[in-house]
Amino acid sequence: MKVVLVCSSLFILLLAYLFITFINQEDSGGNTINQEKEQGDMTTTPTTRILLAIAHPDDECMFFSPTLEYYQSIQGEESIVHVVCLSNGNADGLGKIREKELVNSCRCYGVARDHVAVVNDTNLPDGMDKDWDVTVISKYIQKYVDQWGITQILTFDHGGVSGHPNHISVSNGVKLYLKNNTKVKGYELESVNIIRKYIGIGDVFFSKWIFSSYDRLYTAYKLFGKNFEAMKQHASQLVWFRYLFVLFSRYSYCNTLVEIKQD
Repeated sequence: MKVVLVCSSLFILLLAYLFITFINQEDSGGNTINQEKEQGDMTTTPTTRILLAIAHPDDECMFFSPTLEYYQSIQGEESIVHVVCLSNGNADGLGKIREKELVNSCRCYGVARDHVAVVNDTNLPDGMDKDWDVTVISKYIQKYVDQWGITQILTFDHGGVSGHPNHISVSNGVKLYLKNNTKVKGYELESVNIIRKYIGIGDVFFSKWIFSSYDRLYTAYKLFGKNFEAMKQHASQLVWFRYLFVLFSRYSYCNTLVEIKQD
């Protein structure tokens, strides 16, 4: 029985490897799956500057890895991605350690140290029971948009992927900023139901061919790739269930982003 399980697991992993290799192959027009829905003012230019707004160190690799991989593949010598983390994840008193881990993780995606900012504000305490003041978040977003000349912001959506109140607060803070700054584009990472969330690479199929309401679709460039490498930089957070999340989460293999529209 054990032999059958092992063989079945290896077979599934082989299929997954072949699938993710296939979807990242260039078509006859030279476009990858990651590019096909980027049109008009959504395309990147030499003046594009991306700001990834997250809540905690490790959000970047647990949830946004395929997106960061994509931008690393096109950015050339100068990174177009900047990261602002609205807390240092100090709930367990490890904030200073986690700040360094974030920098090392971002380096795996070609994001330099001077393109990473960590906010350490008592108004934004790390915690599952903490809702953050969106006006405070909006002011920090304003600060780093101005400092780095940002043209597009990426962040969580209203569900925060996991329902974490800090994630949702960041989403709301970014939306507040965008409401008063229409020249900057915003895109939110789509939260999905629990089945899609944990079918791993299988959700690439559903995202591409079944659920296509997104504006951008990014896929990982190889199985067990950058997200594993980046997650290893967060040594203080590497408990057993983190490995399972990285293995089975659809966010390890694909990101679907939707443009933030102002009512």
